[in-house]
Amino acid sequence: MYEYLIGVLIMGFAWLILFFIRNDLRKSMIWSGFFYTTLLTLIFFVGRGITTLVGLDWRVIPDYWNTDTLFNLGRITGGWSIEDMLFMFFAGGIIAVLYEILFERRILNVKTRQHILSIIGFLIAGTLTVILFNFNPIYSLIIASLTGSIIIIIQRRDLFRHAIYGGISFTVVYFLGFSVFILIFPNLIQNYWSLENLTKILIIGVPIEELLYAFSFGLMWAPMYEYIHGNKIK
Repeated sequence: MYEYLIGVLIMGFAWLILFFIRNDLRKSMIWSGFFYTTLLTLIFFVGRGITTLVGLDWRVIPDYWNTDTLFNLGRITGGWSIEDMLFMFFAGGIIAVLYEILFERRILNVKTRQHILSIIGFLIAGTLTVILFNFNPIYSLIIASLTGSIIIIIQRRDLFRHAIYGGISFTVVYFLGFSVFILIFPNLIQNYWSLENLTKILIIGVPIEELLYAFSFGLMWAPMYEYIHGNKIK
């Protein structure tokens, strides 16, 4: 019943390890975690409100998956729960520093121009795909993240490598973690993922949608702290 919560707590443990490894990156981890959580929570409730007004039935649960959550909040709200909040915070913090830790990079105090257009593009792309095409929520999130990442790369070409390596790194880490979790809970995908609404393509048991999400999320969010604050990477 608590597979999702267990998975999120394991991710939280990984977050703590990274937090103590590099004290110079702690501010980035906390900021990125809170910002990602706030942004996606806002998108979720705005999306639910808009789709209700236009007569669309847009729900993460059960359209994408149908996992158990604390107090059954996921099913009550259609896809928002305490576990989701924790996942977004930990994922946002981890991806913010993976590139710096794996490739021994540092955030410089040197400032360049600050930007927010990527966030605006993310919001617009996510909203339009939901309203105009009624995509499954996971595809809307992937398209929105890819849109945001393209804007970042156009505006800050110096962050291109950061974005690409961040996307690849998070995808690999996410895939390995997911694979281990499936070994612990062998029927996880069959029990909770709504495969009939997806491509049904599994990569060694992991839905391809999860990997596409991980890559698009990493691509956009790995350089987000530097993009918003105008920092450079060395």
